[in-house]
Amino acid sequence: MYKYNSYISGIIILSVLSAILLAFAFPPLNLFPISFIALTPLIIIIYKAEKIRYYIISSAIFVLIFFGYLLMWVSAFMLKETEAVVAFLALFTILFLLVLLFYFPAMLLSGFISKRLPKFRFIIVPIVFTFMEYMRNIGFLGFPWGIVGYSQWNFLPFIQIADTIGLLGISFIIYLTNAMISHYILLNAEKIKNKNHYLHRVGFLNQKSTILSSFRRKYVSVFK
Repeated sequence: MYKYNSYISGIIILSVLSAILLAFAFPPLNLFPISFIALTPLIIIIYKAEKIRYYIISSAIFVLIFFGYLLMWVSAFMLKETEAVVAFLALFTILFLLVLLFYFPAMLLSGFISKRLPKFRFIIVPIVFTFMEYMRNIGFLGFPWGIVGYSQWNFLPFIQIADTIGLLGISFIIYLTNAMISHYILLNAEKIKNKNHYLHRVGFLNQKSTILSSFRRKYVSVFK
């Protein structure tokens, strides 16, 4: 039970951290370099989560904080024009649809594929999430707010390549950078874990060998 609670706490902390960092990359703070590491905690969840409910929790928290921050002005405007209940329901509907139709499916799909192709997980997440941004940006009900490529609007040397690769190309590069960082963090963590397991095993074998040697010496001395 304790292990389960600590796991859920880790999911919550990483999701909150990712949402806050990415929010910092957007106006009014415009700390655009943060976007290249902001999604690393979220992608670590994608790589490691083993149950669907973890993806639900993570996507809901991320959307609630990140888009809640971006859409505060929408709520403020609606509060001037409508009743508070209507403004709340409108905002809740937008956030709910973002989780249900886009972020939860993107996290679940990229996590599912990444676990089956772990060597290529650093490219799977950018592809899936860039496609997700494309899907939520088209049609009559397109919702372009929060596309990560927009975080670079003030970084002129980088945003200029949008003429060639487009806004979604910028998003892909940001997702790719975050995914590669997450990939190598986990690779190093797994190496350290395997090394510690090996050292523990060797230490246990050495201890066992010492006990056996001691037992043999005592056994032999009795029959001398």
